[in-house]
Amino acid sequence: MLFGNYITKKEILETKMFILLFFPIALPKKCIELFTHKGELVLDPFAGIGTTLIAARDLERNAVGFDLNSTLPGKNSKLQ
Repeated sequence: MLFGNYITKKEILETKMFILLFFPIALPKKCIELFTHKGELVLDPFAGIGTTLIAARDLERNAVGFDLNSTLPGKNSKLQ
């Protein structure tokens, strides 16, 4: 388990959703670095499993994410 109630890789593989959910964390990190400064807010209206939120946290940005698809595993979880 990654972060508290956060979804694990095993859970994603078991639900066979990994093809739709994962992309390299380097992609959102580069965009966040280019367009924001430390302490600024990153908004992700299509949060999915939170890759962008994790990247923002790693880069010391505040982040808010939401997604209308409640069928994804790990929904209603909070990153620590």
